[in-house]
Amino acid sequence: MMWKNCECLRDSEMEAVGRDAHAVIRDAKAAGVYVFAGSIDETVAPVLVSANDAVAE
Repeated sequence: MMWKNCECLRDSEMEAVGRDAHAVIRDAKAAGVYVFAGSIDETVAPVLVSANDAVAE
């Protein structure tokens, strides 16, 4: 977990932060606006995927 060594949050806050973050993702998926959650690999060229699944580099 990326927040494990974070000094900005107390251990007592971690569970609530994780629960709230997952709720945001669930709500975004349900609304059809979820795009990405994770890190970016700068060694991979970006691509555009349209609504009809066409991929453009």
